[in-house]
Amino acid sequence: MKAIVWTAYGSPDVLQLKQVEKPAPKDNEVLIKVYAATVTLGDCEIRLPARVVSEVEAGQHDLR
Repeated sequence: MKAIVWTAYGSPDVLQLKQVEKPAPKDNEVLIKVYAATVTLGDCEIRLPARVVSEVEAGQHDLR
């Protein structure tokens, strides 16, 4: 299946369209087929390293 993958913070250029293995649901799990998705401003902001640093400093994330 195709998936948009990002492995680094940065501009939209870090997003990559890749062919990945279809996940296999385990017991008590389901696999949902997504026909459409959207990207919001919040999705874009969460990829920015400055936001993560400020949230860690504010105690909103534990990086352990």
